[in-house]
Amino acid sequence: MINKVIATRYAKALIRLASNKEELLVYQDELRKVMTVLEKERNIVKILNHPAISVKEKVKFVEELLSKECLLGNMRKFINLLVEKNRLMFLDDIYNSFENISSRLQNKAKGVVVVAVPISEKKKALIEGKFSKILGLKVELEVKINKGILGGVITQIGDYIVDGSVRRRLKMLRKGI
Repeated sequence: MINKVIATRYAKALIRLASNKEELLVYQDELRKVMTVLEKERNIVKILNHPAISVKEKVKFVEELLSKECLLGNMRKFINLLVEKNRLMFLDDIYNSFENISSRLQNKAKGVVVVAVPISEKKKALIEGKFSKILGLKVELEVKINKGILGGVITQIGDYIVDGSVRRRLKMLRKGI
């Protein structure tokens, strides 16, 4: 829970730095680049959490690690701030919060639809259209297959969940008996 609060605070700060929608997309792309580089470096957690290494050395290490990436000045400063405040470990959560807030600002929402069997693009577009009407946002859904739901669909968009699975219906029937 505290991770989300911290992540949201930093994501909002980064969003305030963006002057337009295009810059939001650039920051999102740069955050993704940073995450990719840091995921490849296995020892980074040990180095950043080591108490004998000074903050200056940690910042320098991360700057060197990211030197091959062409990051904007604001993104470099943002990453350095995360290192200085020992918040780089929250980068995944910050990215997710940034993406969610950025999408809302652009009247978009991303979500997941879970189905038992693959669905056509036409059905996916139909589900997206229905949820777009309900939420008043342009909804983009990622399809995931889970045979355990037996049939139907489970849709999650942010905190909004609609469980229309056969598994849930059977569970409700059992409770009623």
